[in-house]
Amino acid sequence: MSQPTSPKNTLSYADLEFDAAGTPQSSRHGDVYFSRGQGIAESRYVFLRHNNLPQRWLSLGTRQSFVIAETGFGTGLNFYITATDFLVQATETAHLHFVSFEKYPLQPDDLKSAIACWPELSHISEATLAHYPELLPGVHRLQIHPRITLDLVFGDVLETLPDWSEAHTNQVDAWYLDGFAPSKNPSMWQPSLYRGVYTSLKANGTLATFTATGHVRRGLIQAGISMRKVPGFGHKRDMLCGVKRTLGMPRQRLPRSLAIVGSGIAAACMATELKNFPGTLHLLWKGAVPADGASGKPQAAVYPLLQ
Repeated sequence: MSQPTSPKNTLSYADLEFDAAGTPQSSRHGDVYFSRGQGIAESRYVFLRHNNLPQRWLSLGTRQSFVIAETGFGTGLNFYITATDFLVQATETAHLHFVSFEKYPLQPDDLKSAIACWPELSHISEATLAHYPELLPGVHRLQIHPRITLDLVFGDVLETLPDWSEAHTNQVDAWYLDGFAPSKNPSMWQPSLYRGVYTSLKANGTLATFTATGHVRRGLIQAGISMRKVPGFGHKRDMLCGVKRTLGMPRQRLPRSLAIVGSGIAAACMATELKNFPGTLHLLWKGAVPADGASGKPQAAVYPLLQ
């Protein structure tokens, strides 16, 4: 019997089950929230190590804020580890602002059961549980610690990220692309997600993800992020990490606007490549209509070099 559809702006809790070892698995997606018995080690390897976080934290200035964004809050494991390590490794006056997008939040009781697996992270995980918001769409700001701010964005990331990224252009230092595997949750891994990641990343900002799926890598590259494969964690052969490069210039020297002169095929290709340029893009041509030169010819002959 099919269930009635819910309004677009309503939420539902995650439907999960715990195995004998206490590892939660999503019944909806048929995937685990973290590797069985190796959740902490995997999170540190994939997200902290490949965003080079301990080293970057040490260079933070007085009262400087470091911003991390994440897809898929889930049990909160990535946040608990990041916040715990940040308080130990970062400079004493630095601040961590962690933003996590979640479509299916865990019920408080399920969250409590999950965090029982990690007593070494209890300082942060129990504070998170104490401030855990009700099931309402939108941004929920939790002040977990004087130096730790957590924004939980409840809702479909493909609906919430575009507006959020436009309001936070060039502000994120590191992205965690988590969530369930692309084969289990294909609806999340879409071009609009990659564009939002690019838009919100600072120049030379980084990202890391456990997956090495080809269409994810190509989508991130097309969005403007330089990607590379690296060895994965445990039995996983590969994973991806990347960095946002911006025209080969330091961020403070980026132009506020660019102009493309012409309206033919070359100009159209250039405009397409620059569609995510953070400034203003001007298209200039002298004719009355686009492609009024050679690019507008109805037929062209190509003479290949036979050798």
